[in-house]
Amino acid sequence: MTVCQATAITGALGQSNGAAGTIAYDVVLTNTGTQPCTLDGYPTLQLVANGQDLSTDQMNGDNWLAFLSTTPELVTITARGGQASIVLLYSDVPGGTAACPGATQLEIGLPGGGGTVTSSFTGANGYPIAPCSGSLRVYPIMAGVVDLNP
Repeated sequence: MTVCQATAITGALGQSNGAAGTIAYDVVLTNTGTQPCTLDGYPTLQLVANGQDLSTDQMNGDNWLAFLSTTPELVTITARGGQASIVLLYSDVPGGTAACPGATQLEIGLPGGGGTVTSSFTGANGYPIAPCSGSLRVYPIMAGVVDLNP
């Protein structure tokens, strides 16, 4: 089976959850291709606003959500609608008086050389994803759609 290619993958925001200044999002990857494919490991994420890259500091393997594994596993995504997830967390508490910069797109570098999926995103209530300091805590790609409200 081949590594998933960006030309056959779309990304969309799934469920969210938040508490104590930390926001969690499930980014759902959907296979639109005619063949199953695999992903293994961590994606590379880049926040974008108005066509410009925002400062993005990615931390892999965070254990803030104890019910999720930080150990990468080979994930097979079935053809035409099969899904996998990336869970990301960030702080929405500004360090001063300025608002945190809002990202309206997320570039998702697929592990294994599958290319980059660019997806337009707005978070809860239509607001952009706005991680203060650009720091994202990222979990490895997981099979299916992750329930952030277990």
